[in-house]
Amino acid sequence: MILFLGDSFTWGQGLEWYLLLEKGWTKEQINKVIPPNHHNEHLPIELNDYREKNRWARLVAEHFDIGYDLGRYTNGGTNGDLYEIINNLAVLPDNIKLIVLQFTHSGRHTPLTPENVNKLFEDDTDIAIKTIERLKKRYPYTKIVTVSWLPELGELMESKMGEKYVIKINSDNNISYGFEDLAQVYNIYHEHKLNDYHLTKEGNKILARNVIEHIEKYNLLQKNDFYESKGIKIL
Repeated sequence: MILFLGDSFTWGQGLEWYLLLEKGWTKEQINKVIPPNHHNEHLPIELNDYREKNRWARLVAEHFDIGYDLGRYTNGGTNGDLYEIINNLAVLPDNIKLIVLQFTHSGRHTPLTPENVNKLFEDDTDIAIKTIERLKKRYPYTKIVTVSWLPELGELMESKMGEKYVIKINSDNNISYGFEDLAQVYNIYHEHKLNDYHLTKEGNKILARNVIEHIEKYNLLQKNDFYESKGIKIL
């Protein structure tokens, strides 16, 4: 299986609204249930299923035809949360082939200013590296790769860990160390004027494609050959 650890972008925040639009909800009606007006965890299960089916983590798992899970089952999260979540992971090492860490915005709880920006990036990089080292210790035979919201964090990560660990994002022929530029263009607010700035369905597809290409480039995970290995021919 692939284990994904991240924030609301990995969780798939906002994809639910597509189903409500299909059901005929107006922009005004949907805005009334967008966080913080309503917790997405409390939405009907069909909306939950729609979100899970269309988020980039699921698209990556579908490409490799392998099971996946999220280490965090609720919306949101910080980079510090990822470090703490590892202590509570109840997954056997033999069951994980690849871990994808999605790092969030460094200014999520401390606003970025010209005075503190460099320190916040450095602090987040230290947390990110500690997170990877802790995962390596607990899952020594599992491959690990990262994707960052902010390109500054992704670039620092590559300088300290190497390019194999950092997924670059190619969006409209613009290559970045993070998906911030992608989220600026392919976000739900711009597409439907809803009060949600998370990735659109197309944005999730683009992010998934970049993750897949990086995994294949560095041979981090092979497509599942379950049927072939059992001698079963699929028609």
